[in-house]
Amino acid sequence: MTTRTSSLLLAAIALSPFLTNAASHCSCSSYYAKNAQPKWVGIDIVDDEKLASSGSSQCSGLKTIDERRSAKNAREELAKLLSTDISVKEIIKNTSSSTVSHSDYKSVIESQTNQLLKSAKVYDRYVDPINCTVYAAISISKADLEEGQQEKIKQQQAMLGAKNSCLKVTGENSSQLTELLTEQLLQHGYKLTNSACEVTYLVKNSIIKAQSKLVITQLKLQIDTQSKKSIWQQRFEGKGLSYSKRSKTELIHLANQDSTTNLINSIVKLKNTAIDSY
Repeated sequence: MTTRTSSLLLAAIALSPFLTNAASHCSCSSYYAKNAQPKWVGIDIVDDEKLASSGSSQCSGLKTIDERRSAKNAREELAKLLSTDISVKEIIKNTSSSTVSHSDYKSVIESQTNQLLKSAKVYDRYVDPINCTVYAAISISKADLEEGQQEKIKQQQAMLGAKNSCLKVTGENSSQLTELLTEQLLQHGYKLTNSACEVTYLVKNSIIKAQSKLVITQLKLQIDTQSKKSIWQQRFEGKGLSYSKRSKTELIHLANQDSTTNLINSIVKLKNTAIDSY
């Protein structure tokens, strides 16, 4: 026996009581039957049938809490596998719009990933008694993913922003307002058309105050479904104010820009509202 081998053997013998002692003092070691570490610990699997991953949580001594935490971490790891593909699709989708912030983009990805993982199931658990760590294995079949994808598409198609929309503007400066609203709606991803209207945005503009230094306008918006049912109504004021010499036309233009901005900010919040039930 070499000196190196003898040293390793002595080290193993010396450590053995400490490892045994650590295992015996782990309050989670009695959660499940004592088995060797499964092959799935720390491994991601992507094949033709499923996606699988695992997660862990440091032992707290409370089984329900440890199982919930390890399962949550496993779901997060599984989401990372899935979100790679979603991220690529979202990047392609959003590069045409300069209005999508990083935080908005991230929230969309997280929402879609969580929706697709509804059918994911924890199929095994394990406790590492030496490191006192609780593990959970989780997987989802490709069939369930496909079903979730179809459900997601169905839900997206029911949203206001996915509908073929027509814009009809009447009242003061209708041509200018049509141009302003069309530009902003397109920037926010709305699908505008002149026919086959699934949703119609009816906008009426009025000048409610016109003075030498101040013009106030008001937009009345009504959103109708294809069946002519009104699903939303609101009024938006706009102000054109100047202490320098500006014409009435310039003040009206400023007021119209203000009111259309207020209107668009409200409409954008409705973009992901499902309207098929109306």
